[in-house]
Amino acid sequence: GYVLFLFCSYLPSCAVRFRYTFELYLTSEKLYQFGLETPDALHSWTKAIGKAATPLSCHCLLTREFERVGLLRYKAMLDPQQWKEAYFVLQKSNLFICPGNDGAAEDIINLNRLQELSEYPGPDILVLVEKGRTLHLQGMGRTDFSLWYSDIQRAAGGRGNTLREQQLSRNDIPIIVDSCIAFITQYGLGHEGIYRKNGAKSRIKLLMEEFRKDARNVKLRIGDHFIEDVTDVLKRFFREIDDPIFMADLHPLWKEAASELDRYKEIIRSLPRVNRTTLAALISHLYRVQKCADLNQMCTKNLSLLFAPSLFQTDGKGEHEVKIMEDLIDNYLYVFDVSITLTLIHSGGKTGVDFQVCLLRLLQVSPTMCAEELTNQVLYMRNVPAGDRDVWMTFEAIEDGQLGESAVCLMLGSQFTHNAFVSLQSIGSVSAQGSHCSNALAIKPEKEWALKSMKIYIGIRRKLKAPTRWGFTVMSDKHQL
Repeated sequence: GYVLFLFCSYLPSCAVRFRYTFELYLTSEKLYQFGLETPDALHSWTKAIGKAATPLSCHCLLTREFERVGLLRYKAMLDPQQWKEAYFVLQKSNLFICPGNDGAAEDIINLNRLQELSEYPGPDILVLVEKGRTLHLQGMGRTDFSLWYSDIQRAAGGRGNTLREQQLSRNDIPIIVDSCIAFITQYGLGHEGIYRKNGAKSRIKLLMEEFRKDARNVKLRIGDHFIEDVTDVLKRFFREIDDPIFMADLHPLWKEAASELDRYKEIIRSLPRVNRTTLAALISHLYRVQKCADLNQMCTKNLSLLFAPSLFQTDGKGEHEVKIMEDLIDNYLYVFDVSITLTLIHSGGKTGVDFQVCLLRLLQVSPTMCAEELTNQVLYMRNVPAGDRDVWMTFEAIEDGQLGESAVCLMLGSQFTHNAFVSLQSIGSVSAQGSHCSNALAIKPEKEWALKSMKIYIGIRRKLKAPTRWGFTVMSDKHQL
């Protein structure tokens, strides 16, 4: 039979006859292994065999080192009914799709940026979910599938120890950082001594190993995980990466900047994208933490003393580094060009009904957070007392059948009477996983309806394809919400 895939490997053990090997898997389900003495010989042989067994679209990729190349079936959810065949090339954390017809454009998947990697229940199908698309892969045989699955899992596991080699979120932030920040934001902002109190070393070690193995599948839950353990994991991650987030080569520039905010902005713009997005997410988080200092007793100075050694990897030395952290946290809105968050209070006039619409720019929402938790968190952060007769709720609104970019987050409060008004404040879009809300600057409600002229129904029409089955529909003469 012809070649289904070619796999290259380096075996460092002295117990094996050959340190460099490659494997050929044929349509007849036979697997052949070949050994060579040098890496150059390995590269020459695999390149030659690969070019002989693959279309022209793969050849330029085979001139560089690769782990596996072979034929797979695949289908994209844009065309879910049609299975296609193409040659795939695995190079480090990149999976290239090479169509069979020469001259067609190749495609690429960065496995570190996958939002999901799982095996489809039933037949041997691998599901890869990345930002904007879903891909299903199927081997030409069971052995073929299992070998591809294990290699893709390993390549998507964040094998390196730099920021860019980690498993990344859709915002190019290491998932370990994203998960820890979301958990701490949800459960730890009011926790006294947050980041100062240490967790248990055994639990911290175990949690770090789980993140290192597959951060994508680590789910932090209160009750199963302790706040102190998660805060220590976050600091330890930054302390142990190969190059600090501020980058060792740029350390002199940071020190020279000396509280010049515009110079900080220039240096941040020069950082690699993953460093830049991760730093922005972390400083945003610390900014929120110090805003709750009256509860957690962690002011900017305390946070800077704790994080500077990890982020600069200075082993606790250096007043300059602590001062830089203070400047970045206190001036977060300016340095990272964040729009000022506004909270709109709309009073219902004679009815005495208050509606508060909260912009969630500075609040990160965990994918596991329910509406009640989010509502209580926002009320707590805004220091809004909730009376016994108040009714507060949080939901996404589908307006005229649209959800996504036109989605709005709404929080209403107080008693509802027959002549009350409903106000909606648009705050931009909500991500598909519900992890962030971004705001559009505004000081007036976008829309306003008198409740006495509206009809309210339990449920949402099926054709609107609501994200959940829990909801209600508000209808007026001209609008449906």
